[in-house]
Amino acid sequence: MPARSLTVTGISIYQPIKDIMKITRVVPIAAGCITLGALLTGSANAQWIRTAGPPGGNVAAIAVSGQTMLASLDDDGVYRSTDGGGSWAPSGTGLTTRHVPVFAVSGAGVFAGTQDGLFSSTDDGVSWQARGLGGSALVACALLGQNIYAGTPSHGLFRSTDGGGSWQHADTGLQTSGVYNLTSILAARGKLYAGVWGKGVFVSADSGRHWTQSAAGLSSLYVTCIAAVDSTLFAGRDGGVDHSTDDGATWTPSQAGPSMYYMYAITGIGPRIFAAARNGLYLSTDRGISWRTSDTGMVCQSVLSLGVRGSTLYAGTNGGGVYSSTDGGSRWTCASGGLCGTTISALCASDSGLYAASAGGGVSISTDGGWHWAEDNAGLTAFAVTSFAFSASGMFAGATYTLLQSPHMGAPWTTVQVGVPVPLFGCVTAQGADIYAGSNDQVAHSADGGVHWTYADIIMYNPSAVTALHVRGTKVFAGTHSGEIYCSLDSGATWTHAGLNPYPVLAFASSGGILYAGTYGGGVFRTTDEGASWISVNNYLTNLYVNCLSAGGNSVLAGTSGGGVFLSPNSGTVWGAANEGMTSAAVYSLAVRNSYLYAGTYANGLFRRPLSDVMSVGTTPPVVRGLSRLEGNYPNPFNPSTVIRYFTAARSHVTLAVFTLLGQRVAMLVDGVEEAGEHSVRFDGTGLGAGAYFCRLRAGEFTAVRRLMLVR
Repeated sequence: MPARSLTVTGISIYQPIKDIMKITRVVPIAAGCITLGALLTGSANAQWIRTAGPPGGNVAAIAVSGQTMLASLDDDGVYRSTDGGGSWAPSGTGLTTRHVPVFAVSGAGVFAGTQDGLFSSTDDGVSWQARGLGGSALVACALLGQNIYAGTPSHGLFRSTDGGGSWQHADTGLQTSGVYNLTSILAARGKLYAGVWGKGVFVSADSGRHWTQSAAGLSSLYVTCIAAVDSTLFAGRDGGVDHSTDDGATWTPSQAGPSMYYMYAITGIGPRIFAAARNGLYLSTDRGISWRTSDTGMVCQSVLSLGVRGSTLYAGTNGGGVYSSTDGGSRWTCASGGLCGTTISALCASDSGLYAASAGGGVSISTDGGWHWAEDNAGLTAFAVTSFAFSASGMFAGATYTLLQSPHMGAPWTTVQVGVPVPLFGCVTAQGADIYAGSNDQVAHSADGGVHWTYADIIMYNPSAVTALHVRGTKVFAGTHSGEIYCSLDSGATWTHAGLNPYPVLAFASSGGILYAGTYGGGVFRTTDEGASWISVNNYLTNLYVNCLSAGGNSVLAGTSGGGVFLSPNSGTVWGAANEGMTSAAVYSLAVRNSYLYAGTYANGLFRRPLSDVMSVGTTPPVVRGLSRLEGNYPNPFNPSTVIRYFTAARSHVTLAVFTLLGQRVAMLVDGVEEAGEHSVRFDGTGLGAGAYFCRLRAGEFTAVRRLMLVR
């Protein structure tokens, strides 16, 4: 079969996704998990409201000040707890940014290093005051006597001796130029220690005036964090932990043990030393000589930060919020109630409740509209769930490299043995007893509810991962990372090419006779002939990085990576933003339940809004009024014909005519009433002489002129 192309018009240059992990995090929820249902009418004055979960988030830093705990969530600001992590509430009054990567605590209060300088609080985080370095992104902070030290990633270290009133460089000898970036600062035993990526450890004995390198014995110069526990110093690196018992003069690497990837933080309780790493939490009981894993009970096994309050240890995770341990790290329990900075990678609604997959936190369920949540992870062997699907045999969850099944609409889960020779990529859809799961160049299919599986290779022009699946009647569509679309008419046994564009296809949705494809960089495409031809439908879709789609009737919803939620009430012809009250511009998932629309975001949790309000906002998008336009024709120059595209913002009488340079009309291409939207017409110059012509569009009170060039 000859290749069929996907027509691309009016879209931006492709910006590739960095890796497959980024793709699988934003794979859309499966067909059947979203339905717009009947479109209601209502007030447009309402806005999005943030729900109370599911609990979790990327906890970049933890601070303990007396009975108060502070947690900094990536892109969601500072939270405060006064009951040991039992409940949390936002606490960012006075902060000018929600990015707070580091805390430091002293008798004078709590200091927060942010992406907009240094702030301090004297009331345990209730309110904050700026302490200088505004506009600087800080990655490290330390307190030594009356001095405050703040480190930037590549512009060195600063010191203030007057509480932040003024700052001076304090990095003579500290090699932080070029790629050698400051990663951490430690004040211990009257000295300062600095970790510098690519240069190891530096020490200052004169309050930061001068620094000397102290790298003897370090197994790697790529130091990521420094800590002191009693008389021992620890230097975390990408690959493990080194320790020193002589104030950093010499270092000793730990003995062979588990692989430890990129260390974020180190702390201790009594003889137990804990190290937070990208791939888990590690424990040493012999002062850092040997290490073992210590993360039993943690759903998320990527740990970013650590804190100690009395005999309780706290771990901030990458997606799963805060965990606490009262038995020296033997077992961990979730302590994230009220933390709402979760990344919601997938949503799905059923009569049982609303299911949400949080990045690194597994699956949660709410039966009251998102206000209370319960973990639904029993039996779950992979927690990076990126898609859901309902079938006649139960519920399926697609995770990176794993497919999970529950016959009971939730836990307990079992791992499905698909038998595909290459890893799955978290993309699953279902219809009836048929389940489809995407892989690399392949789609696995089960016709009996997941008991038995077959798989078929897709002969791709550019082999890549299957990133979106959609069942439409008797046809199955597969979208790929390379931008190709394939169609199967025999339940996935064979596949034919059904479209091509330069952007990864992350979502499908269909309604009536229209199939939509959402792409990462190219916006939304539409086909009315089952993939034989496609057109882009991006008018006033101001963000073209589409993560998820939903369609019902003539309405289409799109969740994007930088523009929030968009709605088109006319099959993609015109789009309008529907983001009132939304604090996140990155929407990864959408679902509808009980007349509410839910939007899962990056690092800002879950939002909901009455579906009727969203529809009334999108019915007459204010951004399109009075914005008709005449696009350039293609090709230009042309011989003998060209296509002229134009857009009308409202239903109006339209004329489109072509004139010579002397004003003589040579063609009337359009003369009549047309609906709002994108239009195109072909102009045939056969019989006309070569040269320049003018095309004039009139739509209501709007007039525009374009120049055409006919060549022979």
